[in-house]
Amino acid sequence: MDIGSILIYASLLVGLFSLVGLIEGIRKERKRDIRNARQGIVLISLLVTIASMILFYYFLTRDFNVLYVAMYSDRYLSTFYTISAFWAGSQGSMLLWAWILSLFMVGIVLKDRNDKLTNLALVFLLSVEIFFLLLLSSVLDPFERLEFMPMDGQGLNPLLRDPGMAFHPVTLFIGYAGLTIPFAYALAGVILEEDIWVFRIRKWTLFSWAFLTLGIAFGAEWAYTTLGWGGFWGWDPVENSSLLPWLTATAFLHSVMIQEAKKGMKLWNILLAFATFEFVIFGTFLTRSGVISSVHSFGQSGVGPVFGVYMILILLMTVLIIYKKYDTIRSRDVIESMLSRESTFLLNNLVLVVAALTIFWGTIFPILSEAVEGYKITVGPPFYNLIEIPLGVALVVLMGLCVIVGWRRFDPKKFMNQVKYPGVATVVVGIVSFIAGFGIPATIGLAILAFVLSTHVRQYVIDYREFAEKANPRRANPIKVVLKKRRRYGGYTVHLGVFLIFLGTIGGWMYDSTHEVSLNPGQAITLKDYSFVYKDAGFSEDKVKRTWMVQIDVYKNGEFVGTSYPKIEQYIRTGQDIVKVSIISTLSKDVYIILEGLSNGVAYLKIKFLPLMWMIWAGVSLMMVGVVIALFPRRMIREIVE
Repeated sequence: MDIGSILIYASLLVGLFSLVGLIEGIRKERKRDIRNARQGIVLISLLVTIASMILFYYFLTRDFNVLYVAMYSDRYLSTFYTISAFWAGSQGSMLLWAWILSLFMVGIVLKDRNDKLTNLALVFLLSVEIFFLLLLSSVLDPFERLEFMPMDGQGLNPLLRDPGMAFHPVTLFIGYAGLTIPFAYALAGVILEEDIWVFRIRKWTLFSWAFLTLGIAFGAEWAYTTLGWGGFWGWDPVENSSLLPWLTATAFLHSVMIQEAKKGMKLWNILLAFATFEFVIFGTFLTRSGVISSVHSFGQSGVGPVFGVYMILILLMTVLIIYKKYDTIRSRDVIESMLSRESTFLLNNLVLVVAALTIFWGTIFPILSEAVEGYKITVGPPFYNLIEIPLGVALVVLMGLCVIVGWRRFDPKKFMNQVKYPGVATVVVGIVSFIAGFGIPATIGLAILAFVLSTHVRQYVIDYREFAEKANPRRANPIKVVLKKRRRYGGYTVHLGVFLIFLGTIGGWMYDSTHEVSLNPGQAITLKDYSFVYKDAGFSEDKVKRTWMVQIDVYKNGEFVGTSYPKIEQYIRTGQDIVKVSIISTLSKDVYIILEGLSNGVAYLKIKFLPLMWMIWAGVSLMMVGVVIALFPRRMIREIVE
């Protein structure tokens, strides 16, 4: 047996002993048992970390006697992608998840209070860790060895040889593992009849949500730059499975503020924490079961039924706990007016949950149709666009409304005063956009964006004035205002990122144009304001792949913009052809060039114009800035502000 497998077995054994000790320690209030169990959690993390380092070592030393290494690497794979091959398959990705979760548990042991709530939450977290360790020690052993030493490995899928896919699984799994924490604390809070759990998990949840956002963004960037179809989101089932927990976690982050401030939405928050974790497990099931065809899927695997049973057990356990404790988790009615900040938070949650449920239905419908009809009926982008686009617009509008409406009761006079300037900005931008010929969808989008931005700017001006009145005017600067109310302005900055993504999506989806052309060497063609000159073609070959490439010089209104090098790569071992698109980005649009073929010097190209795509990636970056602001340490803020 490999040393890595021994370490996994050892960590599983320690996990079982720690789980029993933790339960007994809590039940009988024995501090020694609890202390030993918490030390056991640290030991589990150490063992899983060492096991992970060993797997990295096997990859880097090209130990093809290890089946998993032989399946996902070869002698010619670069060091960077050899490292990323760690999580290229089910075995490595499950080890990665178990490793990250163990590190989160150590963080809780070291940073959170050593009380009954934390220890009971650790019981649930440890149970999840044991589930993954059981998989790793049985059906998904990443250290399984062959009876012979192959001369070379099968190699990494060429589609995965991309920086986006190197970072996508890691960030996604950090988000997945981290979102186990609010679920564990929610169940512990229900059992102990304590509401303090919502304060304990805010930073953990926000941190995990940020990494899940990054994971989705890396996946979208990979689809945009690697798959060669000109889009970043295709409503693929596995794409959907990563979006589902993001939607419910986003709803949770909003509604938990109502529970913190007014003790409302208690049951709702518990259900959201549960739904988020259940969607995380559902995504893992979908990716590894092979029940739905996807470019992101790991293919057919025997762990699909295991995850299915696990989802059902989690569901039954959660329902049973909520049923027994229902009388203690009833929410206080905090909605006093239909037009109040509380109601906008509730509507925000309903929109996000409806979006999640419709995506979930569209994702599982092929499975249900096959079970009933005997064949799969796929649900395509038109279904999702019909429902999700209006929900997205409603969500953005609510982001603006939640800033200008007050808490509790609706005051018409105050509301009209608050909406005056945003309303003027909305009308002006809408009229200007329409006259400029942007079209109805873009005009509506820009008008909504003007409304939302103006509400946020207005609120900032008010906060700045209040801060300046209380503080020395010389010490009142914009940064101090943001840091003093970091939760508010962290959220507002995230909102601004969402607005940019919203606008970039409108441009990319509704105003793109596609042109298929063929060019001879030296020939030029003009499309819209752009000219494309076919300068040269080239061919190269190494031990891994053959590459055909063309050089296209791009001009706009006669001025040189840049040189494009679209390629076709053919991997020798598999014969797989990979299109490497070339993208020239400007403030107005992306010029997206695809080489579809090269014959007798003639280049067959597909050229796409995708407006405002940079806003999507800038929006994601701005969302991360918002998270940093919201998580900024309070001690440092006091030193800066005071």
